[in-house]
Amino acid sequence: MSKYIPPHLRRQKEEEERNKIIVPISEEAKVAPPPSKWNFRAALLKNNKEFEKPKKLEKASWDYMCVQCNKLVKRDGLNNNGTKYCWECHSKIIFGNSQTGLENYDYDSEHDNMMVSISHYQKMKLRYQNYLEDLNNADY
Repeated sequence: MSKYIPPHLRRQKEEEERNKIIVPISEEAKVAPPPSKWNFRAALLKNNKEFEKPKKLEKASWDYMCVQCNKLVKRDGLNNNGTKYCWECHSKIIFGNSQTGLENYDYDSEHDNMMVSISHYQKMKLRYQNYLEDLNNADY
């Protein structure tokens, strides 16, 4: 429903609208394409603004996503294990939290005749590497 406006106010409003100043449109604005066709990148570069596209991650750079930890993995080195697990998760599946056998991966340093202790992570890596080598060398 529209609100009732008395005739004298209606005439006054119409008169105000007729007296409004109309700004003429420039020739550029008449010829310009609609906003949906504007090239915003060109406008930014024209105004010396920096414009960088976000870098996209190439799909081909990763072979699969680890099923357990959801890490993106490339199938090479220790990750070339024929599963959908990264080497760390696959190692935990095979060996569990077992620490047995890790003490064998301390090695003699070439410079000193002392046993050098390497990190737990490196020991796990060496043990898994040996597991893969044994798996590849096994005669079936």
